[in-house]
Amino acid sequence: MTLESDAETHRIFSNRTQTKNWIIAKISEYTEIPSEEINEDDTIESFGIDSAVAVTLTFDIEEALGVDEQIEPEILFEFYTVRKLTDFILTKCDAVKAEA
Repeated sequence: MTLESDAETHRIFSNRTQTKNWIIAKISEYTEIPSEEINEDDTIESFGIDSAVAVTLTFDIEEALGVDEQIEPEILFEFYTVRKLTDFILTKCDAVKAEA
């Protein structure tokens, strides 16, 4: 990870609200659902995310976290709400910081 990507990761995932907003923005981008219509307790499935979008979204998460390991698209259905996905990403981000 470069210093620039470290700073970007810190900015995106520095707190729960920013992480949640990043996820909502990504879901909005891929589904064209206005972000203000996406609630953190809505299920990921309710947005009509297909497997191609799931792969792309998990790639975005990997890239934003700066991790080399693959995050499986199934996490979107294991952590099936925006709230649960936010918690997963923050936990993963803490693990990445601990390894650095």
